[in-house]
Amino acid sequence: MDYSLIAFILLIIGLSLVFVEIFIPSGGMLMFLSLCCIGGSIWAGYAEWYETRPQLFWTFTGSSLVLMPIVAGVAIYYLPRTAIGKRILLQAPKLEDVTPFSEQQEHLKSLIGTEGVTASLLKPSGMALINGERLDCQSEVGILSPETPIVVIDVKEMRLIVRQIDELSEANSEQEVKKKRDEYDFEVPENEEA
Repeated sequence: MDYSLIAFILLIIGLSLVFVEIFIPSGGMLMFLSLCCIGGSIWAGYAEWYETRPQLFWTFTGSSLVLMPIVAGVAIYYLPRTAIGKRILLQAPKLEDVTPFSEQQEHLKSLIGTEGVTASLLKPSGMALINGERLDCQSEVGILSPETPIVVIDVKEMRLIVRQIDELSEANSEQEVKKKRDEYDFEVPENEEA
């Protein structure tokens, strides 16, 4: 038998075993056999071409070594698309399957900018009525009494963040501040420039 034919047959068997190794977990036995076949292929190529045509031998050897990772890469590329690969490899879960309360979170986010009223005392968290729904919320700043008009400004950890709607203009708020100062039983120092 001609050594050149043996070299090509062993190369084809070795590359086939590399391809099969990806699909059939053998603990490295198929890879060992494929390396033996490719080594035998290179030896047969040496016996046939090294003395007479060394350029052909080195081309055969180089292409054998380059084809091994290419065949393995092609097998790895096609593995997830096969029936065996679908059984072996786990499919990544969809984001909505692993995100807890995703529908509720989207519903709460859709309420941003919506107005409502507090249903209980917010100190700083409590309940509010927004679009006829009784929802858990937290005030942005301070304590809010029941029936206070609010607006939803954010959602954090399944809780609405609300802000009191200011119905007073700035002039009225300044008068309100002065009125509150007068209610104190001590003097509140005014800002004086020294």
